[in-house]
Amino acid sequence: MKYKFLNAALEEYWEAVDYHSSLKLEDDFLFEVNDAISRILESPQLYADLRKGFRKCPVHRFRYTIVYRIQDGAVVIYAVAHLHRRPNYWSRRGE
Repeated sequence: MKYKFLNAALEEYWEAVDYHSSLKLEDDFLFEVNDAISRILESPQLYADLRKGFRKCPVHRFRYTIVYRIQDGAVVIYAVAHLHRRPNYWSRRGE
């Protein structure tokens, strides 16, 4: 299965990479995000269905989750969401 990021999610991803780079945790963060995406691709239906087809997969060791939907046979990543941001801020991206 293929995957793609929405532009807003890709921006969030790179902002998070930059932040973790400043803490000398960039490689660890990249590894864990890639691991989460791999887990999603292996079993996209495994993670909880939030609403309107959105699902979320935790990023191990970091306070982030990958929010995604399955669309047209691909995983579309809607957010690389920090768990302490306002809840569901990304949900409007699916409208």
